[in-house]
Amino acid sequence: MQETRSCLTIYKPGIPVQSAIGAAIHAATTSLPNAQSILWRRNYLGQLILEVSKNKNGAGIFSVACGHMRELDNIDVPKDTKFCALDQDQKSLLELKKCHPEKI
Repeated sequence: MQETRSCLTIYKPGIPVQSAIGAAIHAATTSLPNAQSILWRRNYLGQLILEVSKNKNGAGIFSVACGHMRELDNIDVPKDTKFCALDQDQKSLLELKKCHPEKI
């Protein structure tokens, strides 16, 4: 059985679930307005990062309270873009490094 972490369900609404009740809960929680606003924020910040990084060679992005920086999930920034991530949660920073080792 594949492990699914709850923090990823909002960001990946189409992930497969293991049971009918799990599918119903997943659909309900990812379609609610608060989940949709989280996706909107991720996409909006991702587009801002992409715009800045493409318009300025060697752009620097500093993210305070960065969490997992899911805004990087769906964008490809130029290789010379520099990121600095700050968060009080060490586990979030480790997850960020695991998901985006080439950026952080």
